[in-house]
Amino acid sequence: MDYEKIYSELMDEYKTGMVAAETIGEAIVKLAHCFAEANFIMVNAEKKRNHIAREMEGQTDASGKSLSSTKAAVMTAASEESYLYDMARANVQNIEQYINSLKSLQKGVLGEYANSSY
Repeated sequence: MDYEKIYSELMDEYKTGMVAAETIGEAIVKLAHCFAEANFIMVNAEKKRNHIAREMEGQTDASGKSLSSTKAAVMTAASEESYLYDMARANVQNIEQYINSLKSLQKGVLGEYANSSY
């Protein structure tokens, strides 16, 4: 995902002291788009993980007994689908943190601008 690049580039620009509140706002809009995409990916990953969980609960072990719910949960958690869901969820959370961080930064930059105008 591009969200890390968007954030890093803005932070590099901020370190030079040459970033305007509008530039931060543009980054927030870009990150909001990334957030929507990441949410969509997470929903699809969750659907696939739930499908695997349903399959695991219907399986039997070598003796012909149904798998226990605990064993099925462990096997589901170890699946590629579960990993992809966890990664998608982490991306959504990261983007949300970046957006909140930039909103705070934007308020600070606007405050500095307002104070320097007097």
